[in-house]
Amino acid sequence: MLPFFALITYLLFKSRELYYAEALVMNVYLLGFTSVCIIPINALSFFLSNGVVSLLEVILLVTYSIWTNLNFFKGKVMWWIIVKSIVGIIASYYLFNVTSNLVMKWFM
Repeated sequence: MLPFFALITYLLFKSRELYYAEALVMNVYLLGFTSVCIIPINALSFFLSNGVVSLLEVILLVTYSIWTNLNFFKGKVMWWIIVKSIVGIIASYYLFNVTSNLVMKWFM
């Protein structure tokens, strides 16, 4: 999923200063930290329903992604970065979902 996040980030925030490799490194750190934070949230599945745990994971991912992009792209319009971050998350998951479905159809 990481290459999809990086590609969408690169396309949405494309400028002269951002290369795909930089978007990839930023997303490695972003997804690495959110993965570490999701582990304790998944431990809550013993006490809470799966829907609540999934909602907490999505809230964490969206919040941290917005915060990371706001810090990475300082000096840009803040509300536009927030909109691009949300669009980027939705587009990344959609692209990943479509690609994984195509791969599953080829092998089944």
